[in-house]
Amino acid sequence: MFNRAVSSYETPLTIARRYKMEFTLRSRKMILLSCLAIGVCFTTARAQDAQSEAPRKTGALQSNALKRLEPTYPPLAKAARVDGLVVVEVTIDEEGNVVAARAVTGHPLLKEAAVTAARGWKFEPTTLDGTAAKVIGNITFNFSLDHSEEIGTLLKKLADDPSSAELHHQLGTVYLENAEPEKAIEHLTQAIILDRGFAKAYLVLGDACLLKKITELAIQTYREATRIKPDFAEAYYYLGMLYGREKRHQEAVDAFKQATTINDRMLLAYMGMGRSFSAMGRYHEAREPFQRATEIEPTSGDAYIALIQIYLKLGDKEAALKEYQTLKAIEPYWAGLLLDRINKEK
Repeated sequence: MFNRAVSSYETPLTIARRYKMEFTLRSRKMILLSCLAIGVCFTTARAQDAQSEAPRKTGALQSNALKRLEPTYPPLAKAARVDGLVVVEVTIDEEGNVVAARAVTGHPLLKEAAVTAARGWKFEPTTLDGTAAKVIGNITFNFSLDHSEEIGTLLKKLADDPSSAELHHQLGTVYLENAEPEKAIEHLTQAIILDRGFAKAYLVLGDACLLKKITELAIQTYREATRIKPDFAEAYYYLGMLYGREKRHQEAVDAFKQATTINDRMLLAYMGMGRSFSAMGRYHEAREPFQRATEIEPTSGDAYIALIQIYLKLGDKEAALKEYQTLKAIEPYWAGLLLDRINKEK
């Protein structure tokens, strides 16, 4: 039975925990924070016919990286408290630019961040027999969650400057990443007392309240962040997530729309908007944000899964089959499950 229903609604923490459980069951320990590329291993393929000839291994070439970009730590992944490795397959053109990237292993909450970082890498051009060649290979990112040293450093700084709102904010953020929401709330509250207009502190305080399951206070805190900083797309996104969990779906749609108006490439906000419309049975309106999500991230299996289910709700078997053709190259397992449902449609 296919169980990733578009009408279901989950909080960020619930999503994080579910993904963590799924990967534990499949014995695939994965991914987080301050990333150091620990290896780049390349294989080569003919530029004109990469699919018909198997790539040849050329060895570890991490020293050829001219530019490295570290992934941004996704807030939902922080809540999951997962760590480990994520592998991104990259295609590099004759000039050393990354022209394609996809995560081949890794936790779902971290894949997008790792892929985005990999696309920012730059390499020395590879030559074969004196001719510049296109190569493909893997970048492996290592993520770690030990913040004890960072906490100690910030505590020492705060002892010298206890009236610094920024230091309280930094310490509260690190405590939250370290799964200590009570201490996070203490320092983030102090940061706001010292600086009433500190929008980022309100946002992280909302995250801490969410982890403590103080839902209404988290909503109020995210609202305050948007009042102080009207262009704060991330705050609108989390506000939408919480409204959705509370089944306040129209308010969720409004918040997600604000987020995407500010940042029209915010994939998760479009996904949230689609789910909110779907939860209200407004399937025609749900289709557009899911479609936009596939445009932003063409390798997002979740976006195609949601879109296919919407087309099935609308009775459009032909459109569902079209999206299935794309999905089967991204997530063949889920595509197979959905194909059974599509075939059962009259």
